[in-house]
Amino acid sequence: MRNQTLQEVNFKTIKRINYMRKVEYESHEQLQIRLGVSQKQIEKYSAIEWERLIRYKDPETKLIEEELGGEINKALNTLTPRQAKVIELYFGLHDKEPETLEEIAQDIHLTSQRIQQIRQTAIRRLRHPSRSKALRPYLY
Repeated sequence: MRNQTLQEVNFKTIKRINYMRKVEYESHEQLQIRLGVSQKQIEKYSAIEWERLIRYKDPETKLIEEELGGEINKALNTLTPRQAKVIELYFGLHDKEPETLEEIAQDIHLTSQRIQQIRQTAIRRLRHPSRSKALRPYLY
């Protein structure tokens, strides 16, 4: 079994963080406990507003997420537009849900085999030390 690449770990971590946020702001009981608010107060705000309250409660977390997002964008900008789009859709970057190869193929009007090839090429390019160097500090 091979070791995971830096990009795969980062994308999976971001995916897990996004999933945890989604679960957290969708659960009213969690909000009541965490923020000490009533059910009526919860119902006043949209889920997006609650996510902002939760996400940016800790300034250190906000800063780290913004820096990581910037580094990921820099790495994606080194790819072709098609490769970047496939990676973004496949791993669910930028607060999107991850999509399957078939879903991406339908969006881009290519076969799922071609999307797989594009994804593999993009990941190979992202593994290069010059591209992955800036992302390494976020693993630890």
